[in-house]
Amino acid sequence: MMFSTLTVMTIVLPKILQTYMMEISKSLELGTILMN
Repeated sequence: MMFSTLTVMTIVLPKILQTYMMEISKSLELGTILMN
């Protein structure tokens, strides 16, 4: 059970982080566009 949880974490977490980072970069780009 512990192993499967670990596997899920290693597979799912990077995807969540990637999506999160993409959203942040989009927000930052929007922010810079609005600021200019």
